[in-house]
Amino acid sequence: MSPTNRRPGLACIITFLLLYGAAMIGCAPADPPPPYEKMTLSGSPYERGLAHGKRFSSKIRSLYTQLLTSALLPSLNRERPDIAEVLFLYQDERYDDGRFSYEVLLDSAYALEESIPEHYLEEIRGIAHGSGLPYGDALLLNTFVDSVLGVRTMQRYLSQWHAPFIRSIEIVPGDDSSENGAEESDAWVQDPFEPLFHAHFVGVPTSSSIRIVIEDAPGVRAENSDEDEQDPADEENHIGVDPESIRIRLDDELFTKGDDGIHIELLDERGIRLAVTLSPPGGLPPSAVIAIGVEAGNLIEIHDPPPTRSRIMRQQWIALATEGLDVTADEIPNSGGHDDRFPPPPIAFAAHGNATSDGAMRLAHHFALLDAGTLHRHVVLFTHKPDDGIPHVTVGWTGLVGGFSGMNAEGLVWSVNHSDTLDNPVVQNVRRKLELLSGGLPITMLGREVLSRTQDVDAAADLLVEIAPTVGWNHLLAGPGGLRVVESDGDISGEGDGHEHVYGPGAVDDHGRRLAAFTDDDIRIASHYISNADDYESGLLGFDLPPQRYWSPFWSRSLRAFYLLGVHVSDKIGHLDSDAMIGILRTEGLYDPRDSMNAVVYEPEDLRLWLAAGTVPATDAPFEAYDVAEALRGTQ
Repeated sequence: MSPTNRRPGLACIITFLLLYGAAMIGCAPADPPPPYEKMTLSGSPYERGLAHGKRFSSKIRSLYTQLLTSALLPSLNRERPDIAEVLFLYQDERYDDGRFSYEVLLDSAYALEESIPEHYLEEIRGIAHGSGLPYGDALLLNTFVDSVLGVRTMQRYLSQWHAPFIRSIEIVPGDDSSENGAEESDAWVQDPFEPLFHAHFVGVPTSSSIRIVIEDAPGVRAENSDEDEQDPADEENHIGVDPESIRIRLDDELFTKGDDGIHIELLDERGIRLAVTLSPPGGLPPSAVIAIGVEAGNLIEIHDPPPTRSRIMRQQWIALATEGLDVTADEIPNSGGHDDRFPPPPIAFAAHGNATSDGAMRLAHHFALLDAGTLHRHVVLFTHKPDDGIPHVTVGWTGLVGGFSGMNAEGLVWSVNHSDTLDNPVVQNVRRKLELLSGGLPITMLGREVLSRTQDVDAAADLLVEIAPTVGWNHLLAGPGGLRVVESDGDISGEGDGHEHVYGPGAVDDHGRRLAAFTDDDIRIASHYISNADDYESGLLGFDLPPQRYWSPFWSRSLRAFYLLGVHVSDKIGHLDSDAMIGILRTEGLYDPRDSMNAVVYEPEDLRLWLAAGTVPATDAPFEAYDVAEALRGTQ
């Protein structure tokens, strides 16, 4: 072949290679979107809000549509029947056709507006103008967390008031129990049953049975108070505990009706009370701490809203220790057992000094609430440079003026977890006005106040006690002055006991054991109250409103997360660097696999943080470093 005949072939090859390379470049995968956004805000409150709204306009509107319109509002509408049964206002046609949740949240937003400082309202106006969202909807977006938690607190309590509950528990020693055990058997009864932070019984003979009396809802009994006379409605509603719904867990083993080791006995003709006796085949393990989980539903058929269902009691755990263990009841935490159906709540922990590998202070926080497949895609790390106040960063969402944790230029770190309590402004407004209106300062703005106005943990704790919250919160603070927990509620009784629920690592219980720490240099929280355990006990509209531990569906799972977190923190005492804290945050059983939102480790002395977000759970994402000092100087 002549050279002239070869040249076209070479040209074709070169052309092909060039075109192929160009095609490959054109088809190369685009850079993945960032796991979260970053933005620095400066200027007046309105200017900061306007810049925020303009930059994240599409995300703000998509968050409003995907979270509120498509997920949260329809879910909240399902709770109208329970609420309208007690608060007749919500039977009004204004709340028909799926408008209940929007109207309630909008009313609550405007009620909260009266408590919001003007500079935050100006920022919200700027967000509304920049994003194109109506002001009322922007206000709702910045208050819905507080309003929803207040409404759902009421709904959770009303739901449990209509659900079965444990009346009593009893240890029944077997025939071959030790003589000592038989003598003690009279003490192995708790009637009425009390939810405890620690074990209910110790020294239990291994041949014992556990007898649990479950009673149908006090709400049902109030509606059908004459138990000697059959109400015609009983035939339709089938009042009574449903034996088919009984679920008893012995650690990881599940027992239901018909299983060996379970005996169910009706204690009255209508099944209002029944006794479940657990006699595990082979007996109880010796020298062991045992967790007994109890669940049950009643026979009432709830049709509105569909699907038809019964009332289910919250999962309740009972702790006991068998003979052979030389322990007292208060030495054994009631940490429950693992159950994938009940994910853990948010957690936070902090350490410094001898608890860390280098003496430096650190705080780790995993925040979970309601992701709805949406919020993890709207996380923003904001750097706030207000005209008046301390510069700071917050981890929040597009459209919100604040977040659920943050750090300021003085090295003060604030983090918060929701804590169920009936001591909140919604309950107060139900009492005064028979309306579901919230009050107090919304939590994201409360956090901004702490970060922009205080320089150390003592001043921050004082401010958190001083400002009325919307619902119950557990705050963990770290920075100048050490480590502090603040367990806040609405103080609607006016007793002003907030300072009694501010504590540090040295705080102890009635038995002299540390409340939430292992040393003077560490501390941890979940979502339940510890110091504020008797948060509220009063009456409302004929209801007895008890403390959190008697009704909150999160109480038992929060106990478990708190004690499990303690196991991992204690194992790392003296070595709690940022990598160790990240490892703890990623521990199965300590993060919610469905509603996880973000996870952060703060290093206040170096003004640096490590943030994981953009996935569910957030802890599956890489923890990316962010230099807060550079951001505050304007170089990041």
